[in-house]
Amino acid sequence: MATQATRTTMTTQATRTTMATQATRAIIATGAVFSSFLLNLHPVQAHGGLHQPLPPAPPFVDPLASGSVFYGNPLSLGNGMVRTYVKTDGQGDPSEIGYIFDKVALTGLPELPVFPTASLRLFPPLPANAPATAFKHVELIYWSHGHDPALSNIADLMHPHIDFTYFFITNEQRDLICPHPDLNNPVSPFVCTGEELAKVLEPPPPGAIPTDFIQVPPFVTFYGLQRAGTAYFDPSETLDPFTQTVFYGFNEGKLSYIDVPMGAGFIEEFGEQPNGGSFTRPIKQPAGGIYPEAGFYPTNYTLTYNPNSEQYTMSLGGLRYRSTSVPESSSALSLLAFGALGVVTKLKIGQKKPKLADEVKAFGNVSNSNAESTSL
Repeated sequence: MATQATRTTMTTQATRTTMATQATRAIIATGAVFSSFLLNLHPVQAHGGLHQPLPPAPPFVDPLASGSVFYGNPLSLGNGMVRTYVKTDGQGDPSEIGYIFDKVALTGLPELPVFPTASLRLFPPLPANAPATAFKHVELIYWSHGHDPALSNIADLMHPHIDFTYFFITNEQRDLICPHPDLNNPVSPFVCTGEELAKVLEPPPPGAIPTDFIQVPPFVTFYGLQRAGTAYFDPSETLDPFTQTVFYGFNEGKLSYIDVPMGAGFIEEFGEQPNGGSFTRPIKQPAGGIYPEAGFYPTNYTLTYNPNSEQYTMSLGGLRYRSTSVPESSSALSLLAFGALGVVTKLKIGQKKPKLADEVKAFGNVSNSNAESTSL
């Protein structure tokens, strides 16, 4: 009897141990899945290259070999030069805007300072005589050691990369964004606070936010950043390893910039391809076609390397003319032509917008009453 009781006790303990182990594994797995879903969190990878070799690039075609190209005045970058350019199509309209820089410009870059101060900031002037796009100026920022310790588990953002930022507002207008940042902030003295933060965070119309984009969380410095505004991103983009991505910036509910950060290692490895290459990705558009003002806006971004000139281009292309308001939709025409059918169509379209707005709110869009307490 004692032996049987002992065996029963041991069996019960073993069963409990197995159940506890299974429960622990389930909790760990659930946590990992949730973390991955929330912000695509991945372990930080050491700088020095991609995990896998770059796939063979398509045959290189010089993007500046056709059409008319206008160049801005060059500036020194590392051991080389960088300048801007605007390319036009056969009708004389702008079709592409970007940077062109030497391969050696990626060498001799400064190692200091480190975050929260950028290692290097340049404002290459746009071509003075080029046809106007929607962009007012550009900024190139080099981070020798990355930035945002709060994002240290998002791969490679804490490692060298370059922000290629295109602004829809002037430098003078940027000076009005959070002119009195939180100088005592332990993470960065450039983050917005108080009423200035609340002003930056005024929500844009859902139709101005690109499809699938959400606002960055409050613990990120560019949730509310001096001279920039707040940033939105696509959480479905994989950042492991970090190569490139796109941020849309907003200030007081209006689009203020498009930022394309690219890992320094990604750019360097791209330039090692003996025959050069071209890499293009689409840029998701505002869901409702709402733009800050009429002008030419990009639909894709491209990185190229020309082995003959040993130069890169990083550009926004596929420029299309957009108006500030939503074009008349087919559903509106149906409303006039078919009455009730048009009403139903319009209601279905309208039901889609709050969903994105709810997602944005869930990921850190704070009210004026608690804006200051949620700043970094």
